Amino acid sequence: MNEQTVILRKVLESLDVLHAKVESMDRRLDAVQGEVVALRQEVHDLRKDMDDMRRDMDDMRKEMDDMRKDMDNMRRDMDARLTALHESVIHVERKVEAGYVGTLELSVRVRTLERRVDGVENDLSRIQVKAG
Repeated sequence: MNEQTVILRKVLESLDVLHAKVESMDRRLDAVQGEVVALRQEVHDLRKDMDDMRRDMDDMRKEMDDMRKDMDNMRRDMDARLTALHESVIHVERKVEAGYVGTLELSVRVRTLERRVDGVENDLSRIQVKAG
């Protein structure tokens, strides 16, 4: 073998080694690109999940606001009922003190007031459970 053939063979072997390294790097690059695509998809999915969660949170906030409004309305209603009940009790007490109410009429009114008190207490219990 002459010297040029040996040099040429070594150059060809070096080229084969370089070609193998390039192919190896191409495979690694393809793998990394595949990972990048998968990670981008995962980021996309996570962003979508976050958007869904934000929408759910907004819906929950709206529901909470509605519940607060309902609670405020119920409290106002309860206050009005309790005020009316208190005024009725005062009115009955005044009549009793003045002697205008007979015992039968008084017991009927007392039962009526007791039922109203029970109704108000039940409403109050429901409000407290909802406020829970």
